[in-house]
This record gives sequence, C-alpha cells and structure tokens, in this order.
Amino acid sequence: MSPLEIARSFSGGRILGRDGRPLVAKRALLTRKSLLLFTPDQVLKLRRPRLIDGYDQEALSTRVGMTSRDRWYLRRMNRGVELGACELRFDESSGRFALVEPSADAEPSDDGEPVLWMRRLPDELRADTRLASGAPQETLHAALEHAMQRLARLHGEAEVHVHPPFGEPTRARARFEAALTRIADRLDPSDRDRLARQTGEWLDELADTLAHRVYERRVRTVHGELRAEHVFLPGPGLRDVVFIDPHDGHDAERALDTAEEVMSFALDLELLIGPERTARVIDVYAGETYDGTLRKVDRFYKRLACLRRVAEALDDGAEPGADQAEVAERVRFFVARALRA
Repeated sequence: MSPLEIARSFSGGRILGRDGRPLVAKRALLTRKSLLLFTPDQVLKLRRPRLIDGYDQEALSTRVGMTSRDRWYLRRMNRGVELGACELRFDESSGRFALVEPSADAEPSDDGEPVLWMRRLPDELRADTRLASGAPQETLHAALEHAMQRLARLHGEAEVHVHPPFGEPTRARARFEAALTRIADRLDPSDRDRLARQTGEWLDELADTLAHRVYERRVRTVHGELRAEHVFLPGPGLRDVVFIDPHDGHDAERALDTAEEVMSFALDLELLIGPERTARVIDVYAGETYDGTLRKVDRFYKRLACLRRVAEALDDGAEPGADQAEVAERVRFFVARALRA
C-alpha cells in the first residue's frame, strides 16, 4: 500500500469513510514522514514506509507505534482535535480503500494501515499564514502571547530530565557538534571553522549556565519540532492555541532544554515579524516560566536551529524530483543566518 497508490485512490474518490461514502478529496500532501489527506473538514495522517531519522517506518509495527504516539500527544496537547482511531484497509473485491474504526480492545490488523484521524483546522489560522497576512499588529501580538502562555503550560506539565543522557550539561555541545558534522561537507571550510570556533567559545562561557538550567529543571519532554507552521492561533472556529506534529522519533529529539524549542520557534518569528517584536513575544514565555537565563542561551540555540534547518534542506534534496536550486537556496540562507546569530 504505497503513499502514491493511496493518494491516487483518494483523489479518485476510491477511499470510503466510516459511513461507507467516498471521502471528498481536497488535497493530498506528502511530507518527509507522512502522507496527509485533506477533506473539507478532516485530515488523515498516514506514516510513509521509509527510513526516517534513523528509525524504520518500513515496518508496520513502527508505523503503528508512531501513530499511537501521535495520538497520545494530540490528546495531551489539543483535546477535541483527534476524531478517533482508524485503519485504512483495501478491499480487493471492490478495488477501494475503506476507513475502519476498530473496537477499543482490538489489536491492529496485519492488513490495515494506521491512520491518525483529525479535525481539519482553519488554514488561515496557522501561525505562519496569519503572520504573513497583514492582520492588525495588536491582534497578532495578543495571539502570539497566548501561544507563549500555552507553550509555557505545556512545558510546565512535561516530564523533567535531570540525569544522563538527557539531563547532561554537556549535551548542548554534543548536539551542536553532531549538527555541524552532519552538514560539514556542504559548508565552505572557512564558515565551518568559524562556526566551530566561535560556538565553542560561547559554550565555554555558558558552561555554568547550561548546568544551572539542568538543575533548574529546564530539560523536559517537549514538542521537539516547533515551527510557525505547527501552531494554530485562536480565531473563528478555534478557541485555543493548537500545536500539531510533535516530534515522534527518538527520545533524544523530544527531551530538550526548553530554550532549544523556544528558539526554534523564535527563528521563524524573526523572519515573519522581525527581531524586536519576537523578543517581546519570547519575554512573555520567560515571564510565565520564570526563566531568567533564557536570554543567555538564545543565540546559541538559534544557531543550532539554523544548522538543523540546513540538514533538513539537504535531506529534502535527496528526495526524488527535489528542486535542487530551492534546496541550495535554503542551505545558503540558513548558513548565513547561523553566522549572523
């Protein structure tokens, strides 16, 4: 059951909903990890059967596990968005796919593809769309402040890590070195050396601060991939902030210093609303969480976010049919942004 076959069946009206009627297809979107199928009021998320970030989604058991984790996060962070547990099964007699909602005590079937079944949120309320729409600044500022307050609550309720391997003061350095090594052969040697030398000096200066952040309980299980595209802001049809698509791979990418998550989001905000307004929004989070050292580590974690975006661009470039010119431009942009951090 390939993503292409499923997408074609969806577009051709050959996927039946739980009511037995064909789903109305609006669009299909293939991401690095998933296939997303959009109807007017629903979204179906299916895992792509491929190797992603070191974990093997080719195995059905992995796709079942990842979908279950998706479901758990969605229920924890955004009540009312998930619509239920479903499998997509192919009926050979009719040549159609059908969504099946198994009973609560049923084991996943061997011939069913796990599906995360969600309510479709208004596209115009996605943070990156809304911030680029020219809406009144006061409205946007209030919405972003609310998002920061919600993020602070989520972090405050999250699991704390004060012991190795995640609660390790030197972990920030290890994450930076891993990110730089991953893209080193695509960097100009002078840029690579500057990034390594300058960041090493920053981390030497931050050693005590990073250790303090661990023992201040700032390392927690977080969203892990927070971007403006993952945040829906309150508006018509949506009462509260919604965070979608949390990282669902290795625990190492979800157990982070909360500053790493905040500054990844801040990187997007700076591009959308500028550094001054972004700083005011981030100050709301710092105030909600009593985070007195967030500003001390912000430039390091923004640089780390840039290097990770470079790696993602290179991964996208390895996809069949990828626009190599667009990939190269993303790499240049985020390398330059990292050097300015």
